[in-house]
Amino acid sequence: MASEVDETPWCACFVNWCLHRAGQPTNQMNAGAEGWKYFGLSLPLVSPRLGAIAVVRKKPTAAIASTTATGWHVAFYLGGPAMTPTLFGGNQHNSVCAKYFHGWTIVAYRWPSTFLHQVGDEPNVA
Repeated sequence: MASEVDETPWCACFVNWCLHRAGQPTNQMNAGAEGWKYFGLSLPLVSPRLGAIAVVRKKPTAAIASTTATGWHVAFYLGGPAMTPTLFGGNQHNSVCAKYFHGWTIVAYRWPSTFLHQVGDEPNVA
């Protein structure tokens, strides 16, 4: 008997859940990772900051099938350069973990519009 594999992409659901648990509205964001490039502040961050929502893209291949079937992924930025960021998210090897995203294209870094931050610690927006 063949085992059933859950192929539901859930990276966006994990980001949504984290923001909900932090008391941040997600304005009806859906389970599609691509849509997160419009989330939060009206303008995207011009550079990443710890905890920013990172939307990344890579041409779908068998090698990335455990992360995405569409080529889109969304997770939280932990560090690293634009060509090899480390992201913390869900559906990364079908788990919640930190992972390097070598060769993926950063489409946007987003920041919740209602996130409370300290004076002088404003995110840099485009």
